[in-house]
Amino acid sequence: MSAAVPPEARAVVARNFPAAWVAPAAFAALPQKVSSLLQRIGTLDGLPVVSRGPAGLEALARFQTVEAARDAVQTLHGTDLRTAAEKRAANFQAPKESERFWLQVAAEAGVSVTSTPPPVVLAPGGGASTAAPVNAAGVTLATSSTAGRPIVAVATEGVRKRIKVNGVYLSPLPPSWADSDVKLLASPYGTVEAVKMEKLPDGQTGAYIDYQKDSAASSARGGLDGLSLMGARMRCVMQEEPEPPKPTRQFVIYVDELSMPSRPKVQPKLDDHELFVTDLPRKSQSEDGVRAWASNFGDVDDVMLLRDLDKRNIGKAYVRFRSHGDALKALKGLASSTEGSKQAWWSESERAFRGTRGPYGVDVLRRLAGEGGVRLQEIRQAHG
Repeated sequence: MSAAVPPEARAVVARNFPAAWVAPAAFAALPQKVSSLLQRIGTLDGLPVVSRGPAGLEALARFQTVEAARDAVQTLHGTDLRTAAEKRAANFQAPKESERFWLQVAAEAGVSVTSTPPPVVLAPGGGASTAAPVNAAGVTLATSSTAGRPIVAVATEGVRKRIKVNGVYLSPLPPSWADSDVKLLASPYGTVEAVKMEKLPDGQTGAYIDYQKDSAASSARGGLDGLSLMGARMRCVMQEEPEPPKPTRQFVIYVDELSMPSRPKVQPKLDDHELFVTDLPRKSQSEDGVRAWASNFGDVDDVMLLRDLDKRNIGKAYVRFRSHGDALKALKGLASSTEGSKQAWWSESERAFRGTRGPYGVDVLRRLAGEGGVRLQEIRQAHG
């Protein structure tokens, strides 16, 4: 009978996380980021537990098999996980040993899995016996009253972030420090534009430091990260800021401009009064021109000329006749004059607005949009 595999043999300990992962605005998602990285190697038993151990911030993750744990160490230990912006800020120099991702099997790292206490997790906005601290980024941090217990950040959905190239975040600082003390420490690396202090859950202080030049922030990060101050090892990372909104280009497409190879063949109803017309004559460059041209077929009630984003006529229009008979006469007249090419058809836009009263007997708009507009949301998300 084989001996049971100790839990430490299939658990791994991770340290030296990328600066972008532990920045104040991103720290809440650290367990998820570690999980996403390790899951590429093998399946985990639950979410990694983030805690502050003797060697600093670390994450404990449990794989389902010993083989997966060892494969993860062999594959990921010592890799450079810095973002492109971080490498650029360091002038593409090789990473320091403290910047290389550190990963070891828990048993070999001397970390006991069974003695690790369970994490304390506070959901954002949830009730608790004591108030959960909230950092400047609006992220609720779960804490424990017992020293050494894991600190687990609960992610809250927010805007997309990017590295702020002229700003660094420095912590932990002495609780008594003010803006002037931080400026004195940071000024040797360049002109400081602004300092914003924040209180940390452990009673210490952190500082957001904005420099006048990007190069000064890069120098400060290299010079201040790992510096010992009053017995504490400081961590200096690049700040993050919201990504600017992407430029959008608006396109207006009418339903009748779409290809409809599966359009059902149904008989028109008496309330079908509107046609969608293409290939308009060159003389019809205005709504009045289209109205005059269409009047050759019957009494016109309304005209909407389609234009592009530059307000130019694109040779298409919706023409609504006063009666179904006039619309049918115009449809037949255009069909006989186009020699086989289709220049006009019944307006699907008009039919869609009639809902179940239309010739198809279904609510076309609701089917296009989905329940609660879900399909429109899917299209929007698919296109960024």
